[in-house]
Amino acid sequence: MKRKEIFFFLFLLIIVPFFSPKITFALEGAQVAYSSPDEVLCKNANLRAMGPSFVCITSKKVKFQLITRTYSGYEVWKDIKLNLFISAISNLRYHFESAQNQCQSASTLEFRGGSSLNSISWHLPSGYPARLNSTHDFSVEDSEFEALDADGFNEVVPFIFNRIWSSNLDPEHKNDAFFYIGSVGTIFHSNQNYLYPILCVGR
Repeated sequence: MKRKEIFFFLFLLIIVPFFSPKITFALEGAQVAYSSPDEVLCKNANLRAMGPSFVCITSKKVKFQLITRTYSGYEVWKDIKLNLFISAISNLRYHFESAQNQCQSASTLEFRGGSSLNSISWHLPSGYPARLNSTHDFSVEDSEFEALDADGFNEVVPFIFNRIWSSNLDPEHKNDAFFYIGSVGTIFHSNQNYLYPILCVGR
């Protein structure tokens, strides 16, 4: 390889990626991909310091966008893949039955981003283990908590509280309902009379 060709080759490798969002070069049969610098990993970013419209990508390769942050610091995010808004976790705790209607309650308005996001139809997320899909009248598709977990939403939503009520009763355990465990990303069941916080989702 001539000296001029070597210098040109080095120029392509070092300089060009800075001016193109995504460039792929053929290097002796191998493909070397360069990702856009705006693809910030959620786990590496100081999310609490970012402003609205900030977008990051989780370890599950799904993009999330920060929609708003209230004066009290409550954040609303959007799972871009699912087109699903995710509220902050409430600092109030509820029995399962009383939790069911809280996503339309004035008491949770700030956790849902305030009145500016009133056009969103908020509800408590569905949540049941994937093994129950297509059984007991559950959908063939994953529940919303399962889908959000698969997208890595617990990398962007600060789980101040570990257990979050879902909207589903447990058909296999009398008097129990399902909740999501943020620290390990799984769905389990407990007695409906326990007090857990909620988050809301909507479109």
